[in-house]
Amino acid sequence: TNMSHGEGSALAVPATCSSIKKGGHILLKDKFPCKVVQLSTSKTGKHGHAKAHAFGNDIFTQKKCEIVFPTSHNQMVPVIKKHEVEVVDIDGDEFEYMDDEGEVHSHQMPGTDQDWVDQFRKAVADDKECTVTIMYAMGKSKAISFRE
Repeated sequence: TNMSHGEGSALAVPATCSSIKKGGHILLKDKFPCKVVQLSTSKTGKHGHAKAHAFGNDIFTQKKCEIVFPTSHNQMVPVIKKHEVEVVDIDGDEFEYMDDEGEVHSHQMPGTDQDWVDQFRKAVADDKECTVTIMYAMGKSKAISFRE
């Protein structure tokens, strides 16, 4: 799926430690976008910097991640975009959708860990109009929700 979601635009941008909040996002090891679920800071030790300690979940795999960094340093934050698409059909483990220009594309079906997938398959089988939200970050994409 090569949606024109800002080709050439940055995949991640620097952010100050103070701008990173619970519920926000942070980049782990320069490539894993994580949603922050817990954030704490420690006082300056006798040898240096105060540290921030972030716990999160990878937005694509849900794997837990942990990041410790000096509060004086900027952290990279992933640029996350969401795009709603109109579903045309489901073909095995992919669904087909139409973009704003009327072109049909295919996208991998979300895993069965997503509780809405069965409802989605049934709605499409019943010829209902369905819209899927696709999340894009770090050059990857994932279908995250649908509505009729």
